[in-house]
Amino acid sequence: MRTCSAFVIASILGFMVGCSEHPLSGDVPESSDRVSAPDQPTPEPPLPDVMITSREQALAALNHRDLRIRWQAVGFIRAHSASAMADLTEAMNSPHEDVVCAAVAGIGAIGPADAALPILVNALDHPQATVRTEAVIGLGQLGPAAASAVPAIEARMNGSDARFQEKARESLVKIRP
Repeated sequence: MRTCSAFVIASILGFMVGCSEHPLSGDVPESSDRVSAPDQPTPEPPLPDVMITSREQALAALNHRDLRIRWQAVGFIRAHSASAMADLTEAMNSPHEDVVCAAVAGIGAIGPADAALPILVNALDHPQATVRTEAVIGLGQLGPAAASAVPAIEARMNGSDARFQEKARESLVKIRP
């Protein structure tokens, strides 16, 4: 099962490739320099030379073959687009789970509650556990404004996904006065 990684979170917070704080800004050895033990994963290849500087580029990059570029696109939309809520809602239609997960997290982070609430409640029924978990986290970020979502959250807490249950409990504490 995949989860939203620290890279997704960094991208959602607006860190872009090239920033010294960004996890991919360090040097990556050339493939001929890589030495991997059989039981260790191969290092990721260098990030493709893609710099997203406009909303149009970000929307196009949502379907890039490299998931790191897709995450960067969601981060750009979240941080720079005047139509971020609409763009993130559209990104939820992506065939890529990582894009949907990051879009849901962005919607929960930016609100506003009246726009985010129905989107996040609907995402509680998404087929991917990571998306459902990001939805319940987003509802918690809305705080008491998400009070109408409490029955929907509680109805889904009996599932077998322990991470969802944990995040649902945390979100309910934030939502209930």
